[in-house]
Amino acid sequence: MDGNRIAECVVSTFNKLPSHGKPATRSNNTKEWTVLASIVALIDDEVVPICLSTGVKTLPEKFRTYSGGLMVHDLHAEILVFRLFNWYLLEECSRESDTSILVERTEEGSFRIKDGIKLALFVTEPPCGDSSMSYIINEFEDQTIWNSCGDAKDTADDIPSSSKRKKVTRGRQYIDSLGIVRTKPGRLDSPISLSKSCSDKICMKQLTGITNCITSPLFPQGIFLDYLVLDSAKFSQVDMERCFKERFTVEHVHPIKILEYGSNAVSAFGYSKEDKASTSSLSLLYVVLTKTRQVLNNGVKDGAYSKNKPPKKGGESLICNQKLFQKARPLLKTTAKSYVEFKDGQLERQKLKELGRQVLGNWTQTGQDDFALEME
Repeated sequence: MDGNRIAECVVSTFNKLPSHGKPATRSNNTKEWTVLASIVALIDDEVVPICLSTGVKTLPEKFRTYSGGLMVHDLHAEILVFRLFNWYLLEECSRESDTSILVERTEEGSFRIKDGIKLALFVTEPPCGDSSMSYIINEFEDQTIWNSCGDAKDTADDIPSSSKRKKVTRGRQYIDSLGIVRTKPGRLDSPISLSKSCSDKICMKQLTGITNCITSPLFPQGIFLDYLVLDSAKFSQVDMERCFKERFTVEHVHPIKILEYGSNAVSAFGYSKEDKASTSSLSLLYVVLTKTRQVLNNGVKDGAYSKNKPPKKGGESLICNQKLFQKARPLLKTTAKSYVEFKDGQLERQKLKELGRQVLGNWTQTGQDDFALEME
């Protein structure tokens, strides 16, 4: 499969969308930039974008104390597109007719991806964390600034008590240390989040698959990425090998193959990272096959954010945990009374996750974002 074809198809789809949610030029003439990600189905010789998203932000850890499953905490494009893909899976599983191009029902009553279909994750920037270390370092002329670049100034209140005993390596901290788990965001002067880097999360998905705790009971065979599609000028093969293979030698891993595309293949994407540009605060979500579109800001629908509390009524995103569970509820069999109880009850999935954490090491878990489940 040609990475250039995938890149051109995704960017062409993105460029046709309305401007709301895309980076803008601010009143002081500062341009905004973002990352674009897409999950693409490769069906025979056809490239079919399933969903796409943009985003570069992460909510502080303290937001989890009042989110109640109504806020999306990790707003990096790759993680948003995984969430959006799971929303699309639920949409397809809920169909009364078997007309999905991607999903089919098994004889046992569960679901699976149709035979022969491959899945690719396209991203305009290398995933943050271990797979992008060389790319980040090479952006700076003065390499000495990265030699064990100091400790972040986190207050005790920023980290849940259950996690304080562990050392958290944040973003670009100790950037000369390779092969380790890192948290977002990259800047050490930003409020702490315990969300792991996109590199680490993608690495883990080689073991658990890209379904989440809500959709995984419906797809017992698992769904795995086959390809990661990256700009050839922005990544190091050494970093990719170390991040996704050498540090994650564990059984049952579904390896990801790297596909390259040339910068000319995405020249029409006008929102890439560049000098003096500022990060966009908005995230754009789009499901191509259903034409479902939503714009997020601070983890909720744009305009619905309320400081230090959950969003305004009806302001939650379609991909927040509460909305995803509500969408899946008619398809699930569970007696769990809370989201955390439901998640912890998936014993095989939890075993895989624990195995991945042990292999990667220093995997500090985020705080609980729990809510009560409505019983049937």
